[in-house]
Formats: sequence, C-alpha cells, structure tokens
Amino acid sequence: MKFSRTTAPLERRVVAMVGANAFASALLISTVNVALPAIAADLAINASVLNWIPLIFLSASAAFIFPFVRLSDRLGRKRIFLLGAVGVSVASFFAALTESAAMLIGMRFLQGVFAAGGFATLISIVSAALPIAVRGRAFGVLASLMYLGLTTGPVVGGFVVDHWGWRWTFVIQIPISFYALWLGCLQIDEEWFGPRYVKFDYAGAIVYGAAITTLSCGVAYVPSFWGVVAVALGILLLVGFIALEARLPEPLFNVRLFQTHTTFAFSCASAFLMYAATFSNVVLMSLYLQYLKAMSAQAAGLVLITQPFAIAVTAPIAGRLSDRFEPRFVASVGIVLTVLGLASLATIKTNTNLDFIIMGLAVSGLGFGLFAPVNANAVMSSVEPVHYGTAAGAHASLRVVGQMLSMIVVTLIFALVIGRVQITPGVYPELGQSIRISFWTMVGLCLPAIYFSLNRGNIRGPRDGRKLSIS
Repeated sequence: MKFSRTTAPLERRVVAMVGANAFASALLISTVNVALPAIAADLAINASVLNWIPLIFLSASAAFIFPFVRLSDRLGRKRIFLLGAVGVSVASFFAALTESAAMLIGMRFLQGVFAAGGFATLISIVSAALPIAVRGRAFGVLASLMYLGLTTGPVVGGFVVDHWGWRWTFVIQIPISFYALWLGCLQIDEEWFGPRYVKFDYAGAIVYGAAITTLSCGVAYVPSFWGVVAVALGILLLVGFIALEARLPEPLFNVRLFQTHTTFAFSCASAFLMYAATFSNVVLMSLYLQYLKAMSAQAAGLVLITQPFAIAVTAPIAGRLSDRFEPRFVASVGIVLTVLGLASLATIKTNTNLDFIIMGLAVSGLGFGLFAPVNANAVMSSVEPVHYGTAAGAHASLRVVGQMLSMIVVTLIFALVIGRVQITPGVYPELGQSIRISFWTMVGLCLPAIYFSLNRGNIRGPRDGRKLSIS
C-alpha cells in the first residue's frame, strides 16, 4: 500500500496492516447487515431476535476492549492485534456453518470478542509507529479504507446473498484478514508496548463485562418487568465500574485521564455520541429498502453504498485538514452535516423517492467523513505517548459502546412498536414508524455532540492538561 512518497517503509507497512484489518472488519459488518432479512427467513427469526445478530457482536467487543488494552500493553500491541484477526476469521468460518439462531448468535459473540483485540490496538499502533506530522493523514487513510469496506459490503453482500446465500457473507473477508496477518507476522518485526508491569484489574474487568452483558440482555426483554430491571442493573453496574476505577491506583479504565484533560474527554464524548447516532443507519435502511421498498438485497446494496462511499471519499481529505487546522472546527462542521442527513432520512415513507433517500445518505456520509478521522487525531494528539494505549482503548471502547447503544436504541424501539413477531406485510406500517422514530432519536444524539466538539479546546496551541502525570 502506497501511503506517501516521504513515509518510511515501516510506516507504510503498519498502515497497510491495520488498514487491511479495518477494511475486512467493515466488510464483515456491512455484508452481514445486508443479509439480515435472508437470515431471518432461513432461520425463522423474529424482529427482536434479529437485532441481536449485530448487537451481540458489539456487546462482546465493548465488554472485552478494556482487558485487551491492558493485555496489549504487557504482551505487545501487534501481538494482540494479530490474535484478534485470527480469532475473527475462525469464528466467521464457523458462523457460516451454523444451523440455528442460537448457534449463529454464539459465533457472533466470539467474533465480537476477538474483534475487540483489533479495536483496542489499531489507533495506538498507528500513533506509536507514525510521527504526529502525518498521523492525521494516516487516520484519514484508515477511515477511508474502513468505509470503503462499508461501501463495497452492501454491493458484494447483496450479490452474494442473491446468488450464493447468506452464509457466504461471513467468509468473504477472510483472505483480506490473512493479508494483514502476513504483513504483521513476516513484514513487520517491530512490537509496541505500554506500561508492562501494571497489575491487571480483574475486578474492573468483571464488573464492566457484567454491566455490558446485563444491559444488552435487558434491552432484549424490554418492556417486560425483568427487562427493565436488567437495564437498570446494567446502568448501576456501569456507574459502579467508574467509581471503582477512580479509586484504584492501576485501573483498567483510567478515569483520571478524563478528569484532567478537557480536550481528550470532549473528543471521546463526541465520538461516543456520533457512533451511537450513525451505526444503526445501515441496518435501518437495509430493512426499509428490502421490506418497505420490496428491493432485492443486491439492489438495496447499491443504494446503501452511498453513505460509506461519501465517507470514504471525504475521510482522507479530512485527515489532511486535521494536520493543518484545529480539529474542533472541521469535526463540528461534519456533525452539522450529519444532522441534516439524518433528519431528512427521519421523514421517509414507503412512497419516498429514491433520489431523496440517496441525498440523505450522501449528506450524512459527507458529515461523518469530516468528523471521524479528525476526531481520532484530536484524541491521540491530546495525550503524551505514554498514554497512547489508555487513550486508544478509551476511544475504541466508547466508539463500540456508542455503536452498541445505537443498536440498543433500535432494538428497544422495535420491541415497543412492532413486538416480538416476524416482519411480514401485516406489520409494515409499524416497521416504517419504528425506522422514523429511530432516525429522529439519532438526530437527538448528534446535538450534544456539537457542543462537545466545539468546546473541546485546541490541540495546536497550549493545551489544558498537556503535561500529564497519570499512572
């Protein structure tokens, strides 16, 4: 992969390695999303259970990111990154062989566990291997590759579902993961570590994993009494986890980094809200196009590429801009554009013109393409190298928890409006209502993100909390 004429060979190989894995992960996510209606029909899955297929992946990823961050500091970030790539490939192979919804959800859980290894280390590897002068450009390239995967995924996934069946959507990314493994094992000798002798916070890992698991399971049974109880318990466990981490000298999640550094904290908050507002878009639009518009999976995929294609085109430009201008201004413009795009999609009905839908997807894609790489650069540029692992892990975990929240919101809305029934023409009006409510909810999540983005502070002049002494 040619990153830049002036970039050292090692740096190009690092970007190629993490970029290939980012592309493969995005391809897996987007192809499976397009395959959801076919999976539901083949395995007789109702609407509420169907949402567990993307949700369980995110829940597992969120629960295991913090442990993988700490393990990567001690064992090596590249080693954990490659372990994650191997694990996802193996779990994907067995997911293609499943014969029941329970088995498929179990394989998706394992995919999420191992994907957390990549999520926890991707940004920290790039930040450790590349100088700050070109880091924004690298994040732009990685975001472009990720959304290129999301762009090609709906088209490839639609073709695969229509011609070969949904099972093949779980394995088409495996050769790309093997390319990342080849680079990491044979072409990159370097390894990157964090603080290697910090005690592992077992209590924090258990409490956090229990919180994520309880919260996710509770949402699946809302609005029942026990579902509400589980959601409340999950929230209490999250609060307890934060309180526990604030007291420990060597925590799994360094809460003090948020307390002492406004730029870092506000950048992470913006990421959390924006990923919560945008991740479920492909799932919602896939259901809308295939059910309410009666489009084939392949035709729906051609429409769905609009948003990730816009992100893939915009992200490299945004990355370069973040190397020259204050990220808070560029990212905030991106959030505003995302709001406009999501608000237009919140008005769609069965007879809405496809041109209007494509425009909404394009505008929201342009906005997110301006936001994502710029915000990632702001997160990593606001801390010193000793904190790269902690910062990358916090950003990755909040990103995945935001994505999980996005699917939790959609699952909750579907459960309340449609109920636990299979999606048939008889519930199409409720499906359309659920989709519109979901998009308006996502618009609401973007609004506080604008505040956090604009008020995060500068990273190019004197920064608050720049000199940190956090263990």
